Amino acid sequence: MTGEVSFQNLPGQIATALGFDPTTTYGSLVGSVFATMILMLLFVSPVLFLSAKFKRDALLPSLMMGFLSLILGVTAFALPYWILLIVAMIVGLLFAGSMREWLTGRGG
Repeated sequence: MTGEVSFQNLPGQIATALGFDPTTTYGSLVGSVFATMILMLLFVSPVLFLSAKFKRDALLPSLMMGFLSLILGVTAFALPYWILLIVAMIVGLLFAGSMREWLTGRGG
């Protein structure tokens, strides 16, 4: 590495720094996932800190910023789109029971 960071080659440089070959599928996936995690950390952390400072519920804003940073990771870092779909399905399943209770009026 020459010490320069290119935004388009960021996943490859992260994979190389972690000891993976960025030309393989696994190395490219590892680099893309870590680059997206860094991006999520940059976007979600201020939302969580501001929500804690103003004593607000942090769930909805952090989910929104998390999904936006995942979408940015899919478009910018060529993160596989199925990761975004799996995360969306997991979040949907987590809220399925509470949404059903809220819609039927049986929730507290």
